[in-house]
Amino acid sequence: MERNKKELNSQSKSAFSTKDQTIPNFIQNSQFNSNNNNINSNNNSNKKSNNEIAKEVIKGLWGNGNERRRKLESEGYNYKEIQDEVNKILLHN
Repeated sequence: MERNKKELNSQSKSAFSTKDQTIPNFIQNSQFNSNNNNINSNNNSNKKSNNEIAKEVIKGLWGNGNERRRKLESEGYNYKEIQDEVNKILLHN
């Protein structure tokens, strides 16, 4: 049992102690890495489709003009793509 504690301590130290940081390798290379797009604040998996947003734009839920552009872009949507979808919907109705 004492040997297991020593092994655990030596493994913990090697995993946690580096020259400039104390982050274990498994965290550095995991989903917690700040460079990983999967945890971006504008996570694409939660975004609605351009078609859904275009329908909301037509209903007036996103405002008009520059206000609409600002709102869409702040939520991670491409203004031109959404406007193109709006135009496509309106031309086909």
